Amino acid sequence: MATSLERHRAIDRRRLLDYALSYARHGWRVVPLYERLPDGRCACERAGCRAEHPRVPDLSCATTDEEQIRRWWRLAPRAGIGVVITGHDGSETLLPIPGTSGP
Repeated sequence: MATSLERHRAIDRRRLLDYALSYARHGWRVVPLYERLPDGRCACERAGCRAEHPRVPDLSCATTDEEQIRRWWRLAPRAGIGVVITGHDGSETLLPIPGTSGP
């Protein structure tokens, strides 16, 4: 039986677009991530690749624009969700949202 914390942390992968839009509405810049396939491979299909890397060319593509986010998830409805944080020095860091990139 799942504990209270496990139930709280469970992600309904059928609602990834809803989650991505929610993060954007809170001002968090979002990018779609390649997801892990059921056999553990990354959906990008590069040999030896790990999941949780962006489906976009670079982190500067991260956005709060809802139309862009909808376009991304129409093309890849099972994409994981990444949030991009910009540091004081202008550097950008990808924070994958746990549980969104799994099979």
